[in-house]
Amino acid sequence: MKGAYIMITLEEYISNPMGKGNNVVPAMFRETQKKDYDVRFHNLMVREHGKLQYYVYRDKDLNTWYIHIKVPSETVKEFYYDVVFKFYTDEKIKNGGRSLNNWYVQFYSNDPAWVYTYSYAYTQKDLIIKELSAKMDKVAMTTPSKEKNPTNIINFSKIIFFGYVFMKERGLLNTLSLGAAEPYNLRVLESNIEQAEEKISKREEEDKHVSTRKKIDVDTNTLRKINRIGVSGDATDRLRVHRVGNVGKVKKVSAVNKVKTIKGGKKK
Repeated sequence: MKGAYIMITLEEYISNPMGKGNNVVPAMFRETQKKDYDVRFHNLMVREHGKLQYYVYRDKDLNTWYIHIKVPSETVKEFYYDVVFKFYTDEKIKNGGRSLNNWYVQFYSNDPAWVYTYSYAYTQKDLIIKELSAKMDKVAMTTPSKEKNPTNIINFSKIIFFGYVFMKERGLLNTLSLGAAEPYNLRVLESNIEQAEEKISKREEEDKHVSTRKKIDVDTNTLRKINRIGVSGDATDRLRVHRVGNVGKVKKVSAVNKVKTIKGGKKK
């Protein structure tokens, strides 16, 4: 059931996704988790040469901002997930000021980890961007995640936290720095976001390629080790490599004849 906090500011979310005073996830664990994600994000940014694609939209009529970031996968190079933050206000917080940290926030991502762990829980708490529900995996969004998140908690997601750190460090959380934002148009926003099921399917294909490349690397390293074997004579007389598709097992054809050494350097 929907409950407790339907609206939460970004500052509150970063402090405690479950809401003020809720200690389902211990504070010490949350801080450790944030530090870990922070280090991993900065390592990722080194690989990306400090640059990520992002887009900013503003709906002046509804006093709403959308920040869309292409966040890279940690394990697959040149593979990017869509992460969107929606910032809005109501009568309670009025304008919210220049800092988007003080605005209410909702989220969207097509990262498989977020989709299958948190999309249902976020939907139940009205923390998912409804306008982008067409881009979400319908089954994951409407079915409890019994295996990955059986208690439906709202905890940090790595992909969301990566997006937050990027916005913070690029000054994107101050509306004064977003003056050149594009006018909000849902069709334009949607056209630049890949549907979650399609993105997840592509990621699964990439995983297969990565697995294949790793196997090739292992087999290549095996060959290199073979070529470095420190024995005299022609190594091919001693070892033969059979390849069927990828490099297979190394087969020992004949043993190296033992050499007995006696004093004086003569061989017997």
